[in-house]
Parts: sequence; C-alpha cells; structure tokens
Amino acid sequence: MLPKIKNIHFDHLGMFLWFLRVAWSPATRPLWVLEAKNTFRHMRNYRGYANSFFMWLSDGNAIEHRHLNHKTPWEFRDGKFDLNVWNERYWHLFKLFLQMHKKVGIRPIPCVMMDRYGYSPFRNNHNGVDGFWSNLAYMYHRALVERTIIAIKEVYSADYKPHIKLYNEAAHWGDHNKFHLIGDRHVQLWEDVLKKHTILEHLVIDGSHCEASFGEFDREKNCHICGRKMGNDNYLSPDGKRRFLPEYHGLSTKRSFEELWACEPGVFGSLNWKQVKGSEDGAGLHGELGHSPDGNFRISTAGQIKEAVKYVWKNTDLDTYPGRAKTGIIGMFPMENFDIIEGQWLENYTADRIDWERYKKVREAYVAMFEK
Repeated sequence: MLPKIKNIHFDHLGMFLWFLRVAWSPATRPLWVLEAKNTFRHMRNYRGYANSFFMWLSDGNAIEHRHLNHKTPWEFRDGKFDLNVWNERYWHLFKLFLQMHKKVGIRPIPCVMMDRYGYSPFRNNHNGVDGFWSNLAYMYHRALVERTIIAIKEVYSADYKPHIKLYNEAAHWGDHNKFHLIGDRHVQLWEDVLKKHTILEHLVIDGSHCEASFGEFDREKNCHICGRKMGNDNYLSPDGKRRFLPEYHGLSTKRSFEELWACEPGVFGSLNWKQVKGSEDGAGLHGELGHSPDGNFRISTAGQIKEAVKYVWKNTDLDTYPGRAKTGIIGMFPMENFDIIEGQWLENYTADRIDWERYKKVREAYVAMFEK
C-alpha cells in the first residue's frame, strides 16, 4: 500500500451521519456495514491521510433532519434527552465506523459538536441544561469529549494520539463576550481532557466563523477590543509557531484561496503556522459543480481542484516559496452526496455517489509535485 499523503484529507462530513441513519436498525446493519467498507476501500486508493466527520446532528428540525434528531450519543426518553445516560446503540456504531478507518489506514477526525446543528439536546433535556453554550452545558461537553477519546483508544490503542475537532463553525456573530467564550471552551477542553491523550498538532480548530480559538493557542497578547489577556506562549513550538491545525471553510477553487489570501495576507504562507487546512465545506463561489440539491454549494470540477491544490502546495510546502507553512492541507468534501426527499436532507455515501475523478486529480497533482 502506498503511503498516505498528509496534505490530503477526506472531509466526508456527513459520512457517519449517513451510517447512523442506514445502520441504526440491527436487521439491516450488516448490509450497510458492507456498503460503508466498500466506500472506505475506494478512499484508500486516493491516499488521503485522514477523514473528518460530524459525530451527530440534532437541531430539533422536524423536517430537514428528523432522521438524525434522536440518533445521538445520549438516550432520548419521555420526549427529552438524558445527558447523564449514554446511548449504547450510538456508541456501538461509532466504534464500528472507527474500525473501518483503522482497517484502511485512514486516521479519523471526529468533530464532537456543531454550533447551531447540535442545540436540541442542550435545550430539551432532563438535566436542567438551558443552552448549548451555557455554563452547565460545559460539563456535558467535557464528558462527551472524554467518551469520544475512550472509544477511539479502545479501537486503536491506549497510546494512540487521536486527531479531534471540538466544534464546527462556532460563531460569535459580533457578540464579544461569546467571542471569548468560544476561545475559552477550546482551552478548557484541551486542559481538562485532551492534553492527557493527544498532542496539540492533532487538535483541529475551525476558525471559519470565529478566530478566538486560534488566538488562545497563539502567543500571549491583549485583545484588541477589550484588552483581555489572550494566548499562551507555552502552546507554541520552540521556534514560535502555532502547533494546532487551523481550518478555514469555503475553499475549493484557486480563486477562493487567492481571495482568502487577499483578505488575510499570508494565511497559507504564514511563518506562524506549522500546518494549515482549507476545506471545501461551505464552498459557494466560483466552483462549476453545483452539486447540492438547493444549488447553494458549488465545488470545483476535477480540473479546478487540481489547479487549486497546486496553488496551495506551491505556497506552503515548496522550499522555493519563502514564508511557507510546513504543511498545506486540502479537505475534500463531496457535496454530491445529498438527496432531498420530502424536505429531508439525506446523506448518501455509497461509493457510486462520489465523484472519484476529483480525488484522482488531487492525487496526481501531489505525485507530480513531490514524488517524481
């Protein structure tokens, strides 16, 4: 088997949500386990290093996500969630999914929680929690991260250093107090749970909607708005670089990367990054493939994505470009994997639904630039 390429991630974000839906019933589970394994075998051929995926979705939407609202890490009974009781059916499927990653040598990157799409259990529960970002909710966020780490290590090993992403698209929407709260939650979970089990290079932080968490793991400084102390020099590498993996969304074409660079000069070439990731999640500009059923998401064609990754890697990994980051990563999101049926957005990750030609072009670009 050829070695995995650290610069390529599968952002198959809805793949576990699909598996939860189709494999939830024990009667049909064996069939869908085989289907999921087949998709993983295809993924292996394109040499991606890791697979990023959402662990659960429950926003209470009675139409769009009704197939997922109760398929969560916690039990749902008497019309409410019990955040003190794990849903063992869920965790069984989660470990099956991890085992499929291990079989093909692709590292899992579970996204433990989602802003907006994960609010329902923290609004409707037997435990007195009133709000996803409330102080009481933190205790359950911490327990969920701990349970996730336990499951990963049960599948891999006690000394395995997992990749993990805590929050997807955490957003403060101009609320400065929430800006700092988002940053604090990342630091708390790192200090309370993660630093005992993994390394900071394996912490993925999504800064696409709020960069507060980036700042908390950067050098010490004062907030430019309120003056509050932010950051910690102890989180930096000996040469002063940020160690965590920052993630930006909405990036699929060369032009989208160029526009990000214009807005935030040096993002992908910054000397302050050891690594940086651009994800196709949320891409809506310039791509020529309008795969999503409502047409709002547009990703690169095979030719466009090849052009984009060449641009990224030339500005990060090649010695001839000063100011490069150590590793520039592309996160490939197959937006063609949706069906809308009676208002429901249904993920479908069977192998025949994925446009593998795009992955082929990305692999070809890497081989041509680095392996010839």
